[in-house]
Amino acid sequence: MTERGLRPFDLRMAGSHSSVERFVVAFERIERMYEVHRGRAFRPSVCIVLSLKSLDNFVAPDGSIVLSVQRMPSWEEFLLSLPQPVWQECVQKHKEWRVGCAPKLQERKRQLTRVADMFHVHRVTMESPIAGSTQWQDDLIARFMKEETTIRRAVAKYSLKSDLLKKRGEIRIVEHLYSALPDSTMPTTTAAGGRKEIGFRIGGDGRVTFNHSIMNTGQMLRVLKDNLKRMETFQRQHDSAIMALEHVSRHIPVDFSVDTEWKNRAEGNLVLHLERFARTIKQNEAQLGAFLRSIMDGGVRTSSADKVVVPANMPVKRRMVWVVSDRFDTLPSGVVFIPFDVDFDSIKRLLLTRQ
Repeated sequence: MTERGLRPFDLRMAGSHSSVERFVVAFERIERMYEVHRGRAFRPSVCIVLSLKSLDNFVAPDGSIVLSVQRMPSWEEFLLSLPQPVWQECVQKHKEWRVGCAPKLQERKRQLTRVADMFHVHRVTMESPIAGSTQWQDDLIARFMKEETTIRRAVAKYSLKSDLLKKRGEIRIVEHLYSALPDSTMPTTTAAGGRKEIGFRIGGDGRVTFNHSIMNTGQMLRVLKDNLKRMETFQRQHDSAIMALEHVSRHIPVDFSVDTEWKNRAEGNLVLHLERFARTIKQNEAQLGAFLRSIMDGGVRTSSADKVVVPANMPVKRRMVWVVSDRFDTLPSGVVFIPFDVDFDSIKRLLLTRQ
């Protein structure tokens, strides 16, 4: 999960209570199936993906077995009908890519480290969603290795070497990249929900994302050449804004994060929005800290059918998680999305209505 950029609490950070409940039901069903069949159909470890969006059950190219929540009654039949060679291939890919020493995963990490050195950046990552396609990744790595000499010469010739990007810079490559803003001229039936496919994106944090299906190596180098100073500036400004948020979080009981989708939409304005948010929180630090502690103290000390009573003399460290975004929302886990342009009175009103 770490290698793929996933976090173990993604489930409880799901978008709605209903989706969490559906996942819980799905887990319970898998447990019952295992109890019934483990004696006569026990399999070595494989990766099972529970999908809310998939319309059918299928075996993915990376060896994952995708079970659609919409087809839950057919799970048992689907799993028991898989031929033995398919199971063996799934187990083999699981061993090669996900568990134990995972030799192919380690080899991929070495290859990406080498590619990062070619482009003189700290890190190169590739989109690798579980149950996603994998052939394009192999093709891309092979292309970079074949063009290594050309890439290194171009980096030296056009002075693309930056000490800051070598320490902190990141290039991300995805199979398809779409504009973060809806485009009314695009048909709404497209896979991206009516958004235009773009070649690259330079985020407000200084990271560049390339679209593998559109950009060749020469075009990637040209983008780096044209935007090197811009990327450095964004990187420095973003680091400074994040440090300001971290400093504020030491004085109030809140841990901050940033909404990825909003970050993509904000693009070059991201740092200005983060600085504005940090300034607002800093100006209202004392009031906000007292207000949040009063909410959390009241919430934990009261007893009800759904809450655990905590003795008053027991030290409990209570903190909230706020995700800076352009909207307000509360997730089932208690994680709160807070608009970047919020003020103290709005925070009080929003939190008290959702407490």
